[in-house]
Amino acid sequence: MRLKQFLLVFFALIALLPLAGCGGSGGAGLNGSISLETGIEGSVVTATATYTNPDGSKNLIGTPITFYVQFDGVKYTLGTLNTNSSGSVKVGFPMPGFNGTKDIIISAKSGELEDFKSISMTGRTIVLTPPAAVTLTAVAGSAATQAFAIAGTPGFVKVTDPFADETLVGHVLNITYTVSSSTGSPVTLNAPLTTTVQADGTAPFPGATGTITIPATAGTEIVTINWTAKDPITDLTASGSTTVTLTASAPVVVGP
Repeated sequence: MRLKQFLLVFFALIALLPLAGCGGSGGAGLNGSISLETGIEGSVVTATATYTNPDGSKNLIGTPITFYVQFDGVKYTLGTLNTNSSGSVKVGFPMPGFNGTKDIIISAKSGELEDFKSISMTGRTIVLTPPAAVTLTAVAGSAATQAFAIAGTPGFVKVTDPFADETLVGHVLNITYTVSSSTGSPVTLNAPLTTTVQADGTAPFPGATGTITIPATAGTEIVTINWTAKDPITDLTASGSTTVTLTASAPVVVGP
């Protein structure tokens, strides 16, 4: 990702732009305190630093404040802005795209005055909702196998992406699966190997078919299908399971 470009092109929000170069004082001898408030707006982390002068409202305008951001063990300097007439300055900086959650440390400093805050930001996420369980009945020993169908679902995978310029729409997700039977009997499964993220962030499951071995004697066989969906571009991965339960009843004995 263009990390340097993302972090160096930060912006002051228009409503709180300071009057640069007017009044104020800075340096190591600056008195008072700095307080910092943080927030998240989409993919942008915001920070508002406020300088408080011990003499009240005097010399608030023009105090230079330098902002820093730290994540993944690296600290970046965002730049220096001067406070407005209220002693505040608000900046925002777009985070580069990432998966999962990051802890971000933001700090503001002027001379020896400093404050920092830690904020947790959620990036791209993926959730898999497996198809509904299937239940079957059969007569024990009546045939070699029993066919089954797994219904399709529009919301098989849900992707959330706060980074507007890195939309996942159109990404082809790879579907893999493993199949296991409680009895160890053979099971077949014909399922899709890909699905595509739609405009609403969901990717559908078209449905699947298979066969399950019918027990020779009365009993229950449970087949577990473990699904995994992965986006090879972002490396997002999600998993879930569907069960197919076959209950075989004893044959009806007809009298002599």
